[in-house]
Amino acid sequence: EGGGSFYEAYLQSLPLPEDMLGAAWRWSADVLDAQPSAELVAEAKALRQQIDEEFFILKAAGATQLASGTLLTQDIWDFGRALVKTRALDVGEGLALVPGIETANHDENALFEVFIDDDGQLGLTA
Repeated sequence: EGGGSFYEAYLQSLPLPEDMLGAAWRWSADVLDAQPSAELVAEAKALRQQIDEEFFILKAAGATQLASGTLLTQDIWDFGRALVKTRALDVGEGLALVPGIETANHDENALFEVFIDDDGQLGLTA
């Protein structure tokens, strides 16, 4: 959530959950089963199972309280995983969401400027 955070402009640029329904693993079983590609169906179902299992592990461990105080739900987990799957960059030691850099892969109309200030800090103006 923005609320005056340093990252508020970046957070506002992210899509809403309803904008992230294009991923096959988020399709309903009926829509998925109607697809002509058995490979697509199998990959989507396997990813759906993996993401569900990840959430189950977090929930079973009692790790569903977010720093904001919000309770992590399956819907929030799915949305977060969709953001990571579509926007994260492999930085060699894991995945990272890099404000400014990652926007290049999803919105050709995004109005932003990425810069490095006099102290060498990466900045984003949206």
